[in-house]
Amino acid sequence: MFSEKIEKIIECNIIKADEAFDYEYSPYSERFDKIHNLFWSILGHESYNYNLKDCYFFFANNFSVNAKACRHNNYNLISINSGLVVWLIKNIIENEKLEEYYKKQYGIFQKIQFYSFEELSFQMNLLFTFYHEFAHLLQQSDYLELGLEEESKSDFSLYRHALELDADTFSGVFIARHLIQYYEKDFSEFGIEYLESITVILGSNLFFYLSSFSGANKQLYFKENSHPHPFIRVIRILFTIGKYFQDDYKIKIDKIRIVSKIVDEIFFLQDTYKVNNLSSFRNEMIDSTIDIHEYLQELSDYDKLKVQSAIKIYNLRQETNGK
Repeated sequence: MFSEKIEKIIECNIIKADEAFDYEYSPYSERFDKIHNLFWSILGHESYNYNLKDCYFFFANNFSVNAKACRHNNYNLISINSGLVVWLIKNIIENEKLEEYYKKQYGIFQKIQFYSFEELSFQMNLLFTFYHEFAHLLQQSDYLELGLEEESKSDFSLYRHALELDADTFSGVFIARHLIQYYEKDFSEFGIEYLESITVILGSNLFFYLSSFSGANKQLYFKENSHPHPFIRVIRILFTIGKYFQDDYKIKIDKIRIVSKIVDEIFFLQDTYKVNNLSSFRNEMIDSTIDIHEYLQELSDYDKLKVQSAIKIYNLRQETNGK
């Protein structure tokens, strides 16, 4: 049984009924319902902030690990595949190796009792995906009418790579904001080192999530495929979070230090995930650092000239409204 909002876009022929996932009888129905309510709440808030009209979110009836933003008949749509949610449940919530690892390594989540590691990591990975897709709505690119997906068989274009890195940067900023909000609201009395430790934990697990996309299985590439290689994306996202922390006058966590700690944690986690590209990641980090940096700079330069940048729109709003 679909919500009234989803029924509306089905009735208006924006999507077909079989494209939306009806989670009522799913074994994970309660979790799907919580995500549904959370994302509708965020979408309502952010679409108001950025003056986006007719925005809708739904779970796509597709079992692959994917998400999508598109614009159809003036409706702005974000969909997350049901398969992506189930992948996160099985690889984070139900991952006994991962749970055991954090019980042994960290006492943080015992102290901050209202957040378990599994739940916070699950939520952060989903939020990353949601804000990435929301950024595509803000960009209003030509691709939006066709749909911008995490997994796409489209050919390479520098414009598309710049769009994806811009969306990753936008999402990285919002992840950093959420983490600081959690810290200030719920555990600031424990000190900045707790925020740093939790960011290291969640940032390293984000790597494994991005490694679930098929591009991570390929040798490092630059001007190929619809999306930049996941390793390049990970580096941009981690440095975005690090820079946000470093620039916050109340936080002031050193960018290089926290990114280095996250990368170290990625290597420690290698035996807890079935998806594992660590040997390749380690080699590429060592052998291709300069090439990765130069390509990120090329995309940033291109972004300034050719892309209606979501992060620029965000920065302009911050300068205007300070929120």
